[in-house]
Amino acid sequence: MKNVKPWQTCAAAAITLVALASSATAAEPEHDYANQTPYGTPDASVQAPPEGYQMFFLETIARHGARSLTSDSPEQDALQLWQRASDKGGITELGKTFARDVVQFQQAEDEFGYGKLSGLGREEWQGIGKRHAETYAEFFTRLDRRDESIASVTTSVERTKQSAKAMHEGLAEGGLNLDSELAPLTQADDLLRFGNQASSAGRAMTEEILDRDAIRERAESVLRTIYVPEFVDNIKDPVDAALDVYKLYSTAPGMAKETDITFARYVPQDDREPLSYATDAETFYQYGPGIEGETNTTENARPLLDDFFKALDDRVAGSSTAAVYRFAHGETTMPFAALIKAPGSEQQTPAGERFTRGTNPWRGAVAGRLAGNIEWTAFRNDQNKILVTMRYNEKPVKFHDGCTPTSDDGYFYRVSELKDCLG
Repeated sequence: MKNVKPWQTCAAAAITLVALASSATAAEPEHDYANQTPYGTPDASVQAPPEGYQMFFLETIARHGARSLTSDSPEQDALQLWQRASDKGGITELGKTFARDVVQFQQAEDEFGYGKLSGLGREEWQGIGKRHAETYAEFFTRLDRRDESIASVTTSVERTKQSAKAMHEGLAEGGLNLDSELAPLTQADDLLRFGNQASSAGRAMTEEILDRDAIRERAESVLRTIYVPEFVDNIKDPVDAALDVYKLYSTAPGMAKETDITFARYVPQDDREPLSYATDAETFYQYGPGIEGETNTTENARPLLDDFFKALDDRVAGSSTAAVYRFAHGETTMPFAALIKAPGSEQQTPAGERFTRGTNPWRGAVAGRLAGNIEWTAFRNDQNKILVTMRYNEKPVKFHDGCTPTSDDGYFYRVSELKDCLG
């Protein structure tokens, strides 16, 4: 007879999954979801251009919306560890429900697929599209339906395509009929997909951070909610095992419309920030500003910045493409933000010093936020003078201090100035 695992028995009797609140709300800071933080509903705003200027171009780079886990590896590793503990009588009273919760979570993911956009992810991008339709209504309604178009560029990964389609739905919900202007989706993996570019020094620093006693203690604290102390003491890599649990905890908010499983009870409040920090440290060295003097994490984003300028130049020269929406990944938005020194992404760490939250403002919850986006809009006057301004997650921000705006404390920049100061 086939063996039936304890969690399979529990899962068979699981109650119907209940969706949580339908509206997307920003994660509270104390939740510490790192770069799996849901986008939320920002208080979007724009800077009015100087008198005589009219918007004529828009372009963005953005991360896909909330999703399920990209693979079941963390779940399988967690379940295997749980089964070993169960066989040895090493499960706590609370831990008895952990495997059941993992399997229920997997069932919710199986409904729409690993790595696919969740219901919340669709809502995030529908919301962004609707706000764009309302914020830039005059720009969109001025488009010449015969000659001008809106381009949407994705990677080959399905969740980016789903995000683009959800945004188009949002534009329509915002009252725009853009069927004739929306160009078919195109793909550009070579432009929008970056790999892990941590240097050897960055990898060494990541390992040093993960090996610190403070991180190990918090990891063991998480594991002791599920396993008895004697079993935890014999886990070869408690940090890795705890991060498997943390990945479930940090992914769950993005799955709130599919399941009420949150894993919050297995990750005590005091342990969330240290594990979030450990996650941030790893992504900081892989995709963020990284180590002072190194450019390995940002150079992959250089062609993307060049594409921003090319699209803008083409539009100035008469291109019919009035807007370019690019949908990619956190591995794209984080290096791009670091390259242009977007607010919070401009500070590297000195060689030999650890990245810490006390000394560096970089946060995965900002630079790698789900559905996070960087947007440039361009304005033109009757003398054909061009000004560019930027929004970060739908809020106006200035380019870095090395870029000089056209007025004191202003938000608008000449194209030539941006080409110079952004390199």
